[in-house]
Amino acid sequence: MIVRSTIRIQGVMGEREVPVIYRDNDAVLTTLPCTESGHRGPATVQVTVPRVEAAALQHGAFPKRALTSIDEDTRERFISGVCPRCWDRLYGG
Repeated sequence: MIVRSTIRIQGVMGEREVPVIYRDNDAVLTTLPCTESGHRGPATVQVTVPRVEAAALQHGAFPKRALTSIDEDTRERFISGVCPRCWDRLYGG
C-alpha cells in the first residue's frame, strides 16, 4: 500500500513540510529545493529511509537523530535547506 503525505521537519530555518510517500517497509522523502540563490545542483533529492525513521520525524524527532540511514550531506539538506554544493560555496568544504 502506498500513502502520500507530508512530514513537518524542524530545522534551523524553522519548520518545513516535506513530501513523503509511505510504502510497506520504507518511506521516500523528497527534499525541498535548495534555498540558496545561484543554486546549480539538482532541484530536489529523493531518499528512501526505513519507515521507522519517517515515523520518528513525524513525531517531532530532529533530522540529525532520526535520519541515521542517510549520509550527512543529504541529512543537512533536510535541516538547513542547503544542498552540499551550495554549503561548500558558502561555508567552505
